[in-house]
Amino acid sequence: MNEKKDIIFKVFYALDKFYHFDKYLLQNNVNEISITHKLACYLQDLFYNFNCDIEFNRNIFDKKRLYNDSLRKPDIIIHKRGSNKFNYIAIEVKKTNNTNKNTDFKKISAMLKEFKYRYGIYIEFNVDNINQKNFIKNFYFFNLNNNKISTIKFKQRRMCYE
Repeated sequence: MNEKKDIIFKVFYALDKFYHFDKYLLQNNVNEISITHKLACYLQDLFYNFNCDIEFNRNIFDKKRLYNDSLRKPDIIIHKRGSNKFNYIAIEVKKTNNTNKNTDFKKISAMLKEFKYRYGIYIEFNVDNINQKNFIKNFYFFNLNNNKISTIKFKQRRMCYE
């Protein structure tokens, strides 16, 4: 399995576990940090050679700042703490009642370009009348090739976790 497919499989597997065990958080429209925390727990089990952190605001010893000098805390990052050599995946999560894709896409692009994350993911959770087939409204996968961002939008997916 190639690296991108492996990442996507693992993320969908974590999302399916999240739905199976924690759909209450979506059904009751809890805050985004509670959702990202639980999702990060499932991701940590699958990306065990890395650290999986939420709202992480450090660039080694300094605060993480992006292109416009604003402080940035990605929703979830998969990386190795204390170095920028192993910045792996930056993830932004939104609920359907709180979306601003363009801002999150810019943040993911900046994470890839400025902090050299290899991949980025945008996940938009549906919070209205959810079921196992529709709890993810949008899923985008980003990667950086030759300083150019490419994006893949997933429309359909198969359930991984039973």
